[in-house]
Amino acid sequence: MLVSRARSQLAAATATATATADRLTLDAEAIDTSAVLLAATRATRAARDGDHTTALAHAGAGLTHWDGPPGDDAPDDPVAALRAARATTYTAPARAGSRSWHHARMDPHPPAPLTAALDQARGLVTTRYPGALAAVLGGSTARGRATATSDLDIAVLLPDDDVTRRETLRHQGRLAEVFAHTRADLAEIIASDRASRRGSMLFIYAESVTVHDPHGHAAALRAEARAELERGPDPLTPKECDEERYRLTDLLDDLADATDRHEQLAVADQVLITAAVLLAGHRRAWRGGGKWLPRRLRDADPALGRALLDARLTVAEHADPAPLSAAAHEILNLLGGPLREGHSRIWNGAVKGP
Repeated sequence: MLVSRARSQLAAATATATATADRLTLDAEAIDTSAVLLAATRATRAARDGDHTTALAHAGAGLTHWDGPPGDDAPDDPVAALRAARATTYTAPARAGSRSWHHARMDPHPPAPLTAALDQARGLVTTRYPGALAAVLGGSTARGRATATSDLDIAVLLPDDDVTRRETLRHQGRLAEVFAHTRADLAEIIASDRASRRGSMLFIYAESVTVHDPHGHAAALRAEARAELERGPDPLTPKECDEERYRLTDLLDDLADATDRHEQLAVADQVLITAAVLLAGHRRAWRGGGKWLPRRLRDADPALGRALLDARLTVAEHADPAPLSAAAHEILNLLGGPLREGHSRIWNGAVKGP
């Protein structure tokens, strides 16, 4: 059913963005359906908004998860042509991550590094959380992007009478970040994820592999998380949108006026962060911070996201703010343009500390 849904969504988005109808073939045994569904959802939203360039970019990213020839039996098929055109751009990085995730769930013999990581995670859970109801391994290790220094990101479902906590541990010489929570507290964490529009815990579960699941809780939580990610975050409220538009407009004025190199770089960072918030909000996409900012930004809008990131590099490498200003203004124009005079903010008192 998931494959059929992905096929229909991607084909519809691509048909909307091209002049002719087209055919899409997906092999259920060779794709990661969850990854394709996320790409399909983003493509559909962009096509519905009339942004056909972004719709094609998301459709192209989704098509890289299809494993097969580009359609020799239909050389004029626009989907086949799109798949071939996107191959060199998307295939290597996208398949490296998605196949690791897919095979970890479907392949009884996952790659050796993942097998070792799963063994370490199981040992940690058994030793440290003997009463665990379920546990999953997420993060870069589950996605096949781990480095020699990557830690293990483990989510553990605890009995209701236990205490929710986040712990940093070292097990068998490897660092691990453990997110241990009861069912009730997990619901609050996910609600906070939605409110922040970052979805951190949702991504851990959605992109995870099972460590411990005697009662089927992990499988259910992973499915729920994938459904939540596919649904996307709530849109920015008008007030939130205006606040971010005003902030970005003010930052762009500062960027244009900056003569001190350190100030220019500091302001450029804030321009990138604020523009990313607006773009993700406009696309109904999840946002990120730190290393996740560029990853989520490219997911939200491959074309504009890349332009914004490349423009930030131009400021750093050549002290030229013009491309960053242009990219940020393009994002502002999607949401009504710059906002200066006429904006007001109600004072709600000082923020109280703990």
